[in-house]
Amino acid sequence: MKKNLFYIFVFLLNSLSSYSQGHLLTELDVKIVDGQIINYLSSYNNIIIPPFLDGQTVTSIGESAFSHNSLTTVSLPNTVTSIGENAFSNNLLTTVILPNTVTSIGKNAFSHNSLTTVSFPNSIESIGAFAFRFNLLTSVNIPSSVIIIGEYAFSDNQLISFSLPSPVVEGAWNVSASGEEVTDLTIQYVYNYSSPHVITFSEVELKNGVITAYFGPSGKVKIPEIINGETIIEIGKGAFSHKILTSVEFPNSITTIGENSFSHNLLTAISFPSSITTIGENAFVSNKLSSVDIPNSINSIGAFAFSNNKLTSLDISSLVTIIEEGTFSYNKLTSLELPNSIITIEASAFSQNKLSSIELPNSVTTIGDGAFSANKLTSVVLPSSLKSLGAAAFFLNQLESIELPSSLTTIGDYSFSNNSLTSVEFPMLLTTIGKQAFSSNQLESIELPSSLTIIGDNAFTSNLLKSIAFPSSLKSIGQQAFSHNLLTSIVLPNSVMIIGKYAFYHNQIQSFSLPVPVIDGVWNLGVSGEEVTDFEVTYVFNSGNRLISSSEILFEDGIIKDYYGPGGIIEIPTLIDNEVVVAIGDYAFSDNVLTSVVLPNSLTTIGKGSFSGNLLSSVNIPSSVIMIGDYAFAGNSLISVVLPDLLTTLGEGIFSSNLLSSVNIPSSVSMIGDYVFSDNLLTSVVLPNSVTSIAEGAFYGNRLTSVKLPNSIKSIGARAFSFNLLKSIELPSSIINIGAFAFWDNLLLSIEIPNSVTSIAEGTFYGNRLTSVKLPNSITSIGARAFSYNGLGSFFLPHVMNEDSIFTIDGWTSSNGIEYNNGDEIFSLEDSYNINVKSYNGALVSILFKNTTGNLIIKGDIDTTYNTIDNVNFIALKGSNLELTANVSQIDNGYELFPSVVNIDNLQDNIQQVFKVVPINYRIVYHNVEYSEGISNYTIESASFDLSVPPLVEGYTFEGWYSEADFINKITEISSGSTGDITLYAKLIPVSYSINYELEGGLHHNILSYTILTSTLSLLEATKEGYTFEGWYSEADFINKITEISSGSTGDITLYAKLIPVSYSINYELKGGLHQNVLSYTILTSTLSLLEATKEGYTFEGWYSEADFINKITEIPKGSIGDITLYAKWSLNEITSLFSSEGEILIYPNPVLSSYFQLKSTIQIIKVSIFDLNGKILKTFRPEKIFDIKELPVGVYLIDIHTVKGVIHKKIIKQ
Repeated sequence: MKKNLFYIFVFLLNSLSSYSQGHLLTELDVKIVDGQIINYLSSYNNIIIPPFLDGQTVTSIGESAFSHNSLTTVSLPNTVTSIGENAFSNNLLTTVILPNTVTSIGKNAFSHNSLTTVSFPNSIESIGAFAFRFNLLTSVNIPSSVIIIGEYAFSDNQLISFSLPSPVVEGAWNVSASGEEVTDLTIQYVYNYSSPHVITFSEVELKNGVITAYFGPSGKVKIPEIINGETIIEIGKGAFSHKILTSVEFPNSITTIGENSFSHNLLTAISFPSSITTIGENAFVSNKLSSVDIPNSINSIGAFAFSNNKLTSLDISSLVTIIEEGTFSYNKLTSLELPNSIITIEASAFSQNKLSSIELPNSVTTIGDGAFSANKLTSVVLPSSLKSLGAAAFFLNQLESIELPSSLTTIGDYSFSNNSLTSVEFPMLLTTIGKQAFSSNQLESIELPSSLTIIGDNAFTSNLLKSIAFPSSLKSIGQQAFSHNLLTSIVLPNSVMIIGKYAFYHNQIQSFSLPVPVIDGVWNLGVSGEEVTDFEVTYVFNSGNRLISSSEILFEDGIIKDYYGPGGIIEIPTLIDNEVVVAIGDYAFSDNVLTSVVLPNSLTTIGKGSFSGNLLSSVNIPSSVIMIGDYAFAGNSLISVVLPDLLTTLGEGIFSSNLLSSVNIPSSVSMIGDYVFSDNLLTSVVLPNSVTSIAEGAFYGNRLTSVKLPNSIKSIGARAFSFNLLKSIELPSSIINIGAFAFWDNLLLSIEIPNSVTSIAEGTFYGNRLTSVKLPNSITSIGARAFSYNGLGSFFLPHVMNEDSIFTIDGWTSSNGIEYNNGDEIFSLEDSYNINVKSYNGALVSILFKNTTGNLIIKGDIDTTYNTIDNVNFIALKGSNLELTANVSQIDNGYELFPSVVNIDNLQDNIQQVFKVVPINYRIVYHNVEYSEGISNYTIESASFDLSVPPLVEGYTFEGWYSEADFINKITEISSGSTGDITLYAKLIPVSYSINYELEGGLHHNILSYTILTSTLSLLEATKEGYTFEGWYSEADFINKITEISSGSTGDITLYAKLIPVSYSINYELKGGLHQNVLSYTILTSTLSLLEATKEGYTFEGWYSEADFINKITEIPKGSIGDITLYAKWSLNEITSLFSSEGEILIYPNPVLSSYFQLKSTIQIIKVSIFDLNGKILKTFRPEKIFDIKELPVGVYLIDIHTVKGVIHKKIIKQ
């Protein structure tokens, strides 16, 4: 990756690298890892830390990063949130302004400076112990955000007291009260909240029930079960880390506590709900927990989860099977009981505690490196199930004896080193005893098993062994394996082929005899059977190249991860068990007394330290190798090495501490790493034009008399050529940065520094033979002791005369405060010197291409271009107008650079701009239906989205989504990794709904089904004989009348016809007769039996449906319809005399000559009715004496006289 190795000023002021506050740091000045500056590599006294370095956002200052560097001023970016322990301690700072992003200041962070003032922002929550001790502060104003002030934080200053802050959250200080002035500067002040703060939505980042970040107050907090409608199920990575929490309450809904989620707080106790199943790595590291109860719901606890607390006891869930690396390390455990579920105890799991005894359950098969190291163990019971015992597993304890289970075949390095062992019982199948496995104990005797083949370096050094019997299986005895014992004699079996140097050094023997191996070969020193007296060399029996086998290595996925075989000459084959060897793992062959190794042509990677600490004199690295790890061949006896042409970087210390006198660096290499060739015998080196950077100590401690640096070199690291024999060096004009003590302790007589260099770092040319030096006018800073211990008596300051609208330079100032003019002769070579900036009118513009490299085109008041950079910082004149256009040369499908163009108008303040590659946000358009179940946007990173969930569309059956309007290609999901805007068409089939007509036997002509698309249906009337149709209704009880089914209606429908029976009339033609029948009926009327009619003087012959009396009707059957006329048929009786009273009733006058007639009767009369001759009743009278018939025309009339004895029929004549 090409880095931006310089920054620009307006008006091409490239020669000046500082402004009013100092030197603007670049990636050449620091080492930054994951946003944390961990080391300062330059020697500028006045520095500005930009927000972006080496393609990273600067978020923290690491432990001791800038300590002991004679800093006088420092400017921090507003991206920094934490300042680590000793970060700026032991400097010359007089003032510091902290940005309003800093929340914590570590222990001793600014101690041992000359601070007279410090300005705390309202973001500060924690000030560490000793943070500002040994300064010149007269007063401090601590903001209300601070809730922790460490012990001695402000002691040994000129202030005698300070006022405690007044936090806004209710609570109390452990000592004194808010706002109170305190005078004890030696104790810790902690503010304890009264009640837990219930977290709200505005204080967190929340996604799918996972809290990913917390911005709320510190102290006591309570996480509710539901936030903003989402049930909380997980605490995300780092969400509550470094928040100065003193307690936390979890909801019962939570299942997962993520990595680093509560690390670096002040929690003293914790209670887990039974819903939790997983605790992530470092989840509670660096708190103050004194006890923890792990519920049985938890089945996984991550590495270092509870490390660095104050645990004295713990109870582990029976579901946990692995105690991961460092989980409970650095606590105060005094006892331990593990459940029978535990199978593996990983590295450092319980190291640095106070355990006195342990008995491990029979389920345990593996104990990792350092698992129980640095405790106080006097007793250990190892289970019979144990198969693997890691390095330093019980290192630094107080064990007096140990019984190793028979299942063990290997004892790891340092396993029982530094104990008080007086006896050891070895298992019968043991083959390997690792390095220093039993060193520094009190063993007087040991019985080695007959299976043993390898005894590692220092395995039994520093014991009290007086004699030892070696088994005939033994092949290798490591360096110093039995040194510092009381051995008086030894007999080595003929199986031994390697005896490491100092193996029997410092005993009571003067010599030993070399074994006589049964195979052909020779010892590198001496001959078989010879008595030798030199204990300071290694004896190796060489029998030619030996092809290593799968039984001697740990081999997985083409990587040799470990080697268990003997030293000497070995060859690594291309194939092992039919699998190609492609890599050598970290430290796989380290410290194995190898004298020669042949590497296969299939090899691409050689891991860190893989062949370090052997006796290799030469190595031919195959051309297939593209990566060599740090210190891969360090500590050998290499006199020559052939490097492959595919290497681009030589990592740290690869060939350090060898015997190389020359080296050919291939033209593919661009960077030479830290201490790559340090401590060799190189006399000259030619670097190819591809090299741009020589890192710290790269050629430290050689015998170089000449070096040719190509014009591609931009950076020479600290101590890169220290301790050599250089008499001259030509620095190319490409060089921008030269690190501290880069040429320390050489024989340089003269030096010419190019104009590209702006700073001479501390001690750069210290301890040479320079008699004069001329500095270019580009130099703005000269570090302390840069030219000390030479032949120089003085040097002249450069003439830096830059005058412009951004800043004005006014001479120089030394580290002891003395001001100088340009060109002044300097006699004090121990001090540092920096230019004075009289005025400054600029603003820092910081650009970052996040997680990528890009090109930046700047237009406006600055016109320049940067190609293939990850970040750049430059200073522009205030008021400038700039247009920043960014692009990347290659971008994956589905991604875009955001933003692409940024306009800065009227620049006034420092500004930060981040360009980053982000997933393109694509739209999804749904046609034919609203799809609330669907997503409207997606990116290439979105999870696959299942389209099978149908939309709820009333009136339709959903047949699926299609990519075309004509429904050709059906789409069932939007797969993860898809790109582009998407248009989806819903295929909808109208549902056919039934219409059920309840008619009770009636008829209709309406349709029987419909869909949502059917036009409005006007309902036709129903018909039913004998009924009147009153309308259609939606209920059987005829409440809601329906006249139509509207278009757009849905659902099956039942319609009820309201039918009213027709009332038919029954007309009786009687011709003066009388009857008692009903006058109307309906179709529902029960069968009507017709009653007889009556008529005076007549006999009723029946009812007929015709006037001509054809069809006789005796009844009207039920179900009949229609109006009915019935004709009464009469037959005439014999007529009574008109003038006869029959002895009881007399009518007079009769004939009636006027309008009245009278009745005389001897019986009681009830009523009188008058009929015409057709039987039609004309008039009815009450029983009177005079009857008025004046309205009747002249004629003959019938009279029915109703008496108590019956009806008497009479006739009357009106004349």
